[in-house]
Amino acid sequence: MVTGAAVNLTSIAISRSASSIPVHTNQQFIATGVYADGSSSDLTNVVTWSSSATSIATINSNGLASSQATGTTNISASLAGITQKITLTVTAPTISSIAVTPVGLTLGIGVNQQFVATATYTDGTSSDLNSGVAWSSSSPSVVTVDGKGLATTVAAGSSMISATVGSYSDNSVLTVVPAHLISISVSSASSSIALGTIEQFSAVGNFDDGSTQVLSSMSWSSSSGAVASVDVSGLASSLGTGTTTITAASGSVTGTAL
Repeated sequence: MVTGAAVNLTSIAISRSASSIPVHTNQQFIATGVYADGSSSDLTNVVTWSSSATSIATINSNGLASSQATGTTNISASLAGITQKITLTVTAPTISSIAVTPVGLTLGIGVNQQFVATATYTDGTSSDLNSGVAWSSSSPSVVTVDGKGLATTVAAGSSMISATVGSYSDNSVLTVVPAHLISISVSSASSSIALGTIEQFSAVGNFDDGSTQVLSSMSWSSSSGAVASVDVSGLASSLGTGTTTITAASGSVTGTAL
């Protein structure tokens, strides 16, 4: 079979569907033999395939390349002393879809809610996007949303919160009930902590219809940054001895804890 394929072979042509592929994906290469009489035939399973940089991409005996890392490699097909090569570029994975979370929330009026757009990439991995996302609300009179995905409930009703990245988009419906946030209760497991340790604070919203709800998206602050800092999730880190007031705010409504 190999001998017959090699007789009067003058050149080999390599083809593929794209000159670059994302990392951790596959690419099929085709080898076509051209003969002295002008005829041609598929030699994909006959030639010897190789990659000049196997750390970038490997290729099996059937011409199927598998990308391993970003970079460039030469894919070669050889038969009967004739070799042809073609460049393959492996790029960082690209977005294949995005998803907006949380999904299907119901909140009262005057509450902040952070939405997150998570990208799934062509290599199957995923990560939260902190830039490059266009956020919008279908009903700004009900819910507003800023460029970072932070939504604020304004009036009773429902609104679709959408995130768009290039040609990809997703959305989540946020329902707002006619209950106004009137106060916030801030608490932690302990009122004092040792220097160099951390403490998680939580915030519960109290509404004018008598209901309460844990508030997940707050603006947290410490009255004394030299004593303790607090991050966006309400996790406080002690930095010095002393006393500080930890404040959680949602719009104009605030709550504090020492």
